[in-house]
Amino acid sequence: MSDPRPGKGERPARAADPAPFPEDVREEKRLRPLSLDEFVGQPQVRGQLSIFLEAARRLGVSPDRAVVVEDAIAGVEAGHRGGFGLVIGVDRTGHPEALREGGADVVVPDLSLVTVGLH
Repeated sequence: MSDPRPGKGERPARAADPAPFPEDVREEKRLRPLSLDEFVGQPQVRGQLSIFLEAARRLGVSPDRAVVVEDAIAGVEAGHRGGFGLVIGVDRTGHPEALREGGADVVVPDLSLVTVGLH
């Protein structure tokens, strides 16, 4: 597999190995805050992000493997900024565009419309 980054060249494909390449881990740490104290944002978003990160920690999953389901724009934005794997916005007000603009990957009018499939 060819790495598109300049000077990186070829690296072996590892479809069955979920472990990230060391350079990917370094890049991830550079792009995402390492702690909540490093996060800069609105107080409401910061508060929601703190809750989401703690929930992921208690479940023993990394945020990028977790789903956030929110009906508040601050919660959607927190899930998006926190790098969560999927952010589902539940539109209870008839304004789905606000949730999309806040960072929702998917917006539904009712959570009963969401189907979860396991691999």
